[in-house]
Amino acid sequence: MRPEVTRKLRGVIREIRAQEKERIDRYFDLAEQLLTVVVADQGRSSATAVSGGADGGGSRLLNKAELAKRLGVSTRTVSDLLSDGMPCVRLGRRVQFDYEDVLTWAKGRQAKDQRTNRLRVVR
Repeated sequence: MRPEVTRKLRGVIREIRAQEKERIDRYFDLAEQLLTVVVADQGRSSATAVSGGADGGGSRLLNKAELAKRLGVSTRTVSDLLSDGMPCVRLGRRVQFDYEDVLTWAKGRQAKDQRTNRLRVVR
C-alpha cells in the first residue's frame, strides 16, 4: 500500500476512535446521571419511611476525592479501603461511592477489628 494511502487510513481511524470515545463518554455521563437520580430517589423514600422527612442530600454519589474529604482521609487511603472491599458503584472506569453505604461498611468493619480501622468519620 502506498504511504499516502496508509496515512489517510490512519487519520480516518484516529477520527473514528475519537468520535466513538466521545459517544461512549456521553453514554457513561447519562448512565451516571440516571444512577444518581435512582439512588437519590431510593434514599428519599427510605429516609421518608424511617424519619418521616426529606433526605438531607446524603444519597448523592461521591467521587474518590469527595469521599476522602468527608471521611478525613487521603485519596490513597480511599483506594486502599476500596481494595479491602469498601462498597462502590462502578460506571465503566469511574468509581463512585454512596456515603451511607460506606459508613455502614465502616461501622461493621470497626466492630470486627477496631485496631485496623483507618476511618475517621467527620460529619
